[in-house]
Amino acid sequence: MYIRYDNSKPEGTTTKFSMFEPQLEEGNVASAYDSAPEDKQAYTDKKADQAEKNAKEHATEVSEAAYIDALNDAEDFIEANGIMQGKDYNGVSITNQEGFMTARGDGLVRTVMNSTLGYVTQRRASKTAPWEDVLYFDTKGNAKYAGDLEGASGTFGKVSVLNDDLKIQDDHTSTLYSVTPKKKRH
Repeated sequence: MYIRYDNSKPEGTTTKFSMFEPQLEEGNVASAYDSAPEDKQAYTDKKADQAEKNAKEHATEVSEAAYIDALNDAEDFIEANGIMQGKDYNGVSITNQEGFMTARGDGLVRTVMNSTLGYVTQRRASKTAPWEDVLYFDTKGNAKYAGDLEGASGTFGKVSVLNDDLKIQDDHTSTLYSVTPKKKRH
């Protein structure tokens, strides 16, 4: 027990007597000061709470660092292996406006495929000229050609070509006509 007697005040004033941290013990030998058991428990609880808080903060920092590392790895993988909208890959790109598009290196020929146009090959005379459809398959299955159609054989409705022989069938009479080119005599 500590006793403090403060008598440095002028006469006629009240003197103050104070006791700080009293420790009562049995016996005639004083021991060193020791905290009360409830104070020890409060101190231990406070330290345990602080340790738990520190561990959680560290885990959060580690988790955030692991998340950032994983995000960077994913970005690197996508950059190396993914297809990004609007980016050109050797003349091939995918955009919201055009859909799937391939373009020749000189910028004068391209092929566009999307659910609005269908499939179209286009050309232009210069990079500032408008695009002109040269081969066009619309979404209804119609085909349009700007150039010549060549082939060894084929059937188109009731018109067929086989070995230079053109055959046409009349819808009304079902008569079959055959047109064979005249062969040169030697």
